[in-house]
Amino acid sequence: MKQTYLIYGILAVIISIVIYFFLTGYTRSIDPTEKLVTAQKAIFSSKGWAFREEINFTSTRLIITGNVDLEHNILNTTMVKLENGFPSLTLTFANRTGTYANIEGGWIKIGEGWAPEQTILYKLFTLATESSSKTYRTYDTSNHIFFEDNCSSSCKDLFNTLESLASSKGIQPEKYIGIVRIEKERVKTIYLEFLGGKTTICSLIYSIESIKS
Repeated sequence: MKQTYLIYGILAVIISIVIYFFLTGYTRSIDPTEKLVTAQKAIFSSKGWAFREEINFTSTRLIITGNVDLEHNILNTTMVKLENGFPSLTLTFANRTGTYANIEGGWIKIGEGWAPEQTILYKLFTLATESSSKTYRTYDTSNHIFFEDNCSSSCKDLFNTLESLASSKGIQPEKYIGIVRIEKERVKTIYLEFLGGKTTICSLIYSIESIKS
C-alpha cells in the first residue's frame, strides 16, 4: 500500500512539473526578439505580401489594402478614409522612381520612390523588436508576442507616418502597447495602440493576408 501511495505521489509530482513547464517554462524558453527577427526576415526576403491596415484616430478612420511586390519594387494601395462621417477613396502606385496617386482617372506624381524600410510593416517590426518589454505566450494554435515601451524615436516616426496618412494632427503619444500574432511560424496580425496617459490616441491593426514565396 505504501508503495502504491509512493508511486501515485511520484506521478503527481511529475505531472505537476510537466504542467508547470508546459504553461510557463515552454513560453519563457523562447526569445521574443529572435522570433520577431526570424519572422521579419521571412517576409522581407520573400517576393512580397498582401496586407490590410485599419487605422483609427479620434475623428478619422482609414482602411488601407495593398500589395507589396519586392521582386519588382512596386507598391499598390487602396485607401478608404472616413472623416467625420464622410468617405473618400485614394489609389496609389509606387515604384523605384516615384509615388503616384490616381486623381480623376489620371496618375499624378505626389512623391519620390519607396523602399521596403519605409513600409508600415517594417516600422512595426522595428518598434516591436526595440521594445524593452516583450513577452511570448502560446494560446491554442497561435503564438503571441506582447510588447510595450515609452514612445521614443521609432515610435514617433511610425505615429507621424500614420498621422500623415490620416491628415490628422493632435497630441503626441507617451507610450505604446502591442501584440504580434503568429501562426505556423508566420506573422498574421500586429495590433498597436499609442497612448497619451491612459487614453488611446491611435490604434492600428496590420493584417498580412498572404506572402509570395
